[in-house]
Amino acid sequence: MTDINQTNKYIIRVSLLCHPEDLLFPLIRALIQKYKGQTTNQTFEDLTLTASTIKIRIANRIVKVILVQPIGRGFFKKRFGHHFRSSGAIIAFSKDNNDSFEASRAYYQRFKDINTADVPIAFVGIQESPDDLVTNEAIQLEVGTSEFYYFIQHNDFEVLGKILLSLGTKIFTPA
Repeated sequence: MTDINQTNKYIIRVSLLCHPEDLLFPLIRALIQKYKGQTTNQTFEDLTLTASTIKIRIANRIVKVILVQPIGRGFFKKRFGHHFRSSGAIIAFSKDNNDSFEASRAYYQRFKDINTADVPIAFVGIQESPDDLVTNEAIQLEVGTSEFYYFIQHNDFEVLGKILLSLGTKIFTPA
């Protein structure tokens, strides 16, 4: 396998936003470990929400995951807008927390206003309580053709990798 920094040929960019924010670090840590990824920082502990990306390799594609912190419209626009040219976005939320879902919907409304390229968006509900069963089926939201609603188990990073790839290639095929 070539070094992850050797080629830009297969790089796809996906923005990732989480609510609550403490969902983000377990997700990123697990993705880095599973896909032997790299961060733009020296160590994982230096990873901040304000200006970081990670690179992971999934199925011979390099996925650049842009971490987004929702701290104001200007910053939000810069991160999701033309500056990074993301080919998709994940808005992750805790399935066990209704406030988390409501906040993720509010993020979506802000995103929708600036989504001039109509990039696909996946709402990913992370189920933290392992007792309940969830189905790994995409449910299309009523908001349009490029938004998806998806539940995954808290440790199902194989599915999360597929979602990242699907968003990056603008073809949503999660199964």
